[in-house]
Amino acid sequence: MSRPEFLEFARDWTGEAVKFFPAHPAIAEQRAQALLLSGRAEEALTWWRQLAVAANPSYRAALIICETVLNEPLQPFPEELAGRVNQEFVAWYRRLLAAEAGPIVRALNQRTEVLRRVIPVATKVLELALAEAGPDNVQFDESRPHSRETGRLSP
Repeated sequence: MSRPEFLEFARDWTGEAVKFFPAHPAIAEQRAQALLLSGRAEEALTWWRQLAVAANPSYRAALIICETVLNEPLQPFPEELAGRVNQEFVAWYRRLLAAEAGPIVRALNQRTEVLRRVIPVATKVLELALAEAGPDNVQFDESRPHSRETGRLSP
């Protein structure tokens, strides 16, 4: 799922896989990732909520992204995970940029006040990157051949 051109295939494949193995955690994780990276936060939210019962910082960061984008209340996580959840959020943000998930990236960029309450370190990194790039350098390429908006910070 590291290449945006394969996300449609990943969504299709994981959609079929969960029909046959609905309780398999690795398939659930792949499904959640494919949906989130494709910009389908609402569909991904259900999967991340199921997965986030485990104390996995990456799952918690993905859950925060979905909840933030959908204006849902942000679920607290154990204090001992705070450092790793902040790191994983930044990693997820980079994956979303690479996947050209423009609407999700834009929503996160617009909701830093909400994010700061839960992941202050990651929010600081995000705000510094946005300040360095400048408001005119957040681009959304509408001419791409796929149906979703795309977005990335220009260097």
